[in-house]
Amino acid sequence: MLFQKPLAASPNVRLKSVHPLRRTQEEMIVLQISNVKAAREFLQEDVILKGADESLIADSTRRIYADTAPTAAALFALDAWFEDDQWNFQFWTRIFQRLMN
Repeated sequence: MLFQKPLAASPNVRLKSVHPLRRTQEEMIVLQISNVKAAREFLQEDVILKGADESLIADSTRRIYADTAPTAAALFALDAWFEDDQWNFQFWTRIFQRLMN
C-alpha cells in the first residue's frame, strides 16, 4: 500500500489531505524538503484517494516546483524505481512526460 503511515514535516505534525492546488504553507514546506518520498506520496494522495487525474497532478507539480517541475517529477520517478515500485515509477514517468510537453 502506498500510504502506510501519515506524512509529516516533524514527528508531531500530521498533514491532512487538501486539494492539490490549495496547499497550506506547512504542506508546501513538506513538498520542498529533501524527503523525496514524502513529497512524492503527498502529491499522489489526491490521485489515489480522490481520483484526481494526472493533468491536475502535473499542474500541481508545476505550481509547486515552477521551472524545476520536470526535474522534480523525474526525481520522484527515480525514487519509486529505486524502491521497486513499478506503479509509481510509471505514474511519475507519465507526469514527467506531461511536464516536458
